[in-house]
Amino acid sequence: QHLKNRIAFPITAIHREVLDAVDRVTNSPIERRIEGRRAGDPAELVSDPARIRSELPWDPRFNDLDTIVSHALAWERKLSQMRELNVDEAAS
Repeated sequence: QHLKNRIAFPITAIHREVLDAVDRVTNSPIERRIEGRRAGDPAELVSDPARIRSELPWDPRFNDLDTIVSHALAWERKLSQMRELNVDEAAS
């Protein structure tokens, strides 16, 4: 989603947007404690997709954050199941 246009986002806005998507996808709110920036943290992030689009034949497949979070969560669950199977096999 953020690679579509050259745009600047405050870091806290990105964090909130991602956490809100995780809340929606999991239907379980994440406890949050928003604090100030740490020394050295950038005030904002800027994305510009021009270089990646000029060098790679790639476009994002999904641009909806809820879909992206849902796919990432499914992948992590699958990896977790694979790890459990490997641990069980090693213990036998």
